[in-house]
Amino acid sequence: MKTNIHKLLGKIIKLCRQEKNLTLQELAYKTKLRREYLKMIEKGKAKGVRLKHIDKICKGLNISFDYLSESLKSVNKKVP
Repeated sequence: MKTNIHKLLGKIIKLCRQEKNLTLQELAYKTKLRREYLKMIEKGKAKGVRLKHIDKICKGLNISFDYLSESLKSVNKKVP
C-alpha cells in the first residue's frame, strides 16, 4: 500500500499543534499563513506544500525541521 506523505505530514503537524495547545488560528497568526491553508495541510489535502511554508510551521510550533523529518520517517516505517 502506498503511503500518502501529505496525510502523514498533516497528522504530525496537527499532533504537534495540539501538544502545544495552539488553535489553527493561533498557528496561522504565528506563521503568517492562512488558517484555511493550515487546515488543508493538516487534513493532507494541500498538495505541493512549499518548503518555506513547512519551515514557517516548524518555527511557529517551535520544533526543528529535523524533528519533523524524523517523525515522518518514523511514522512512515510503521505504516504497512
